[in-house]
Amino acid sequence: MNVSNLSSDFPTPSPGGYSTALIVFLTLQQCVFVLSFSGNLVVIIVVLKYLKLNTFSNQMVVSLAVTDLCTGFSSGSQLLYILFPVMDQNKVSCFLRFRIVVTMTIASQLSLVFSTLDRLVAIHYPHNYSGIMTKSLGIFFIILAWSFALITGLLPFFTQDNWDDLQFCFYQIVFDKYLYLFDSCSMISFMMSSFFMNLAILKTAWSFLNRVRPAFETSRNRQKRIKMKSDVNSAKVWGLVTLFNSICWAPFTAFNIKIGLGVAYTMPEIIVMNWLVFLGMLNSIMNPFIFAWHRQDFNKSLKRLFRIQQRRVEPVIGVQVITLRKSNTASYSANNDRASSSHTTKT
Repeated sequence: MNVSNLSSDFPTPSPGGYSTALIVFLTLQQCVFVLSFSGNLVVIIVVLKYLKLNTFSNQMVVSLAVTDLCTGFSSGSQLLYILFPVMDQNKVSCFLRFRIVVTMTIASQLSLVFSTLDRLVAIHYPHNYSGIMTKSLGIFFIILAWSFALITGLLPFFTQDNWDDLQFCFYQIVFDKYLYLFDSCSMISFMMSSFFMNLAILKTAWSFLNRVRPAFETSRNRQKRIKMKSDVNSAKVWGLVTLFNSICWAPFTAFNIKIGLGVAYTMPEIIVMNWLVFLGMLNSIMNPFIFAWHRQDFNKSLKRLFRIQQRRVEPVIGVQVITLRKSNTASYSANNDRASSSHTTKT
């Protein structure tokens, strides 16, 4: 993303020399930075302090939060390139300006693929889940996601030697065309993989939710039903995260394909592309709200972290149950006494 493109496109400058649109854009970027950094930092603290990394899902939550946190940091750093234009004249700082976002986006997409795969195995193979999705496999998936993302992000640093021929650090011209195509095809393949796996999960979940519960249910079947319902709810959370991630990044990915194919852009289209990158970065602040909204364990731990008092409903229910049991026991004893006295009188 090159927000410096915007400064020459809007004829109404502000007193400081920057266009009004550029100031608005930079202000929104800083808001994304603050919200993304703080929100995802809270997610990491909650998982590490209360939920722990004992499950595959929690490991992926932390991995995704780290990618979103870094994306937010990258959004905030764009201001430095406006305040210090000399940073655009250095190859490393120019490449980092764009490749950090690409690296974090690919890492988050791959993390979502593996998280969706985890939920697919949990729902389709519940009896073998613990043997398949082990903790070591979760660590392997995280290392694989980050390794692939980092290698992809570092490619232009080692493959491009035409820096001296470039006059501007503009996203549309700074990289070789194959890199735009590779990034776009990678993200599209990850989006499609998550999409089809979520369809399979949705099909199984739909049949489960519409299954008629038997009149008599054993305790074992009840435990299976509760476990399945928990897995379906967890899959719903990851499905929402994947959906919002795809919606936010798919439009910009389409622009990337056109750049890779050598299609020329008009200046209004470049402005639109800059705003589409901002839409993608906006995704980095959504996931903490999704987890807080749909995950009860995360919600409770979040309240513990901020010392929010929770309404204690369970003890009241327990007292009512105990009182009811005592009442039933007393009633039963009274009936037995009456029956016994009646039997004695007849005798």
